[in-house]
Amino acid sequence: YRILHLNDQQGPSPLLALQAQGSLYVARLELKEVLATQVATRLAVDRGKLTFTALRAQLLQGTHQGDWTMDASTLPLRYHGAGALQNISLAQLAAVMNDDWIAGNADGNFDLETSGASFQELLANSDGKLQFVMHSGSLMHVEIPGAPGPLPVRRFTGSLRLKKGTWELSKGKLESRDGIYQVSGTATSDNGLDFVLMRGDEQLWNLTGMLSRLRVAPATPAEISRKEASAKTDIKP
Repeated sequence: YRILHLNDQQGPSPLLALQAQGSLYVARLELKEVLATQVATRLAVDRGKLTFTALRAQLLQGTHQGDWTMDASTLPLRYHGAGALQNISLAQLAAVMNDDWIAGNADGNFDLETSGASFQELLANSDGKLQFVMHSGSLMHVEIPGAPGPLPVRRFTGSLRLKKGTWELSKGKLESRDGIYQVSGTATSDNGLDFVLMRGDEQLWNLTGMLSRLRVAPATPAEISRKEASAKTDIKP
């Protein structure tokens, strides 16, 4: 990363002129709190642009397979990745986040583009989407009045859109013991969750707050309509 970094005082790294291709295998790779093992990919380097094709890895007790590019020819560095995640342990993911808020397993397909030199910049500049399927788990901090708590999840599907640090959930369908919920809303690292849950019997709840301090409160159709209108205004395409 530092070798390819441009330096305003010393000029571009001479390695930015490098062209090469081959195979790469990493037995153990640490990405902050996430440990990936058995990493294997085809790698092409072309004047500061790195392309990782068919990148496979074991992580979070599941697997990743996809294609990634990193463009270091200009600043800020740009990244793009697309691929699939299979049988990811959500309990392991929660442990990485230092909050046991979720359990179960999940599969997903993702497409992500971002830029920056730090995690905060990457999150702020991110633009992506994730189609996910969660099964055989629970949402540990969610307790619906009159239903078993924590909320058990037989199957949860949906589409997540990430835009400038804001997650937007649409077409969420959660199957639990007490019925089927339609789930939608947004989440940010600063303000937490602002979701709406509608059960098949047309009961509505607002789910708000940070993951560790979630609040569940009954809602009316009028409140939901106002919230949806506000969300469309706040999140621009």
